[in-house]
Amino acid sequence: MNGLTKHDINFVSNQVNNYVRRKLNYQSPYIIAKLVLNEKVLELNRLHSIPPKAVDLTPILH
Repeated sequence: MNGLTKHDINFVSNQVNNYVRRKLNYQSPYIIAKLVLNEKVLELNRLHSIPPKAVDLTPILH
């Protein structure tokens, strides 16, 4: 593959899905998903809440 581990992918997924968006009325996709999906779906996808100030979408170069 490209050197990404499951941990890396889960980390990026949580960062992206906790980023607030204007189109979602300044909510994150995670918060919206939590309103419409069963909590088990989020758990199975290893999604969890991250405080907005902790979200970092800066690319890390190796």
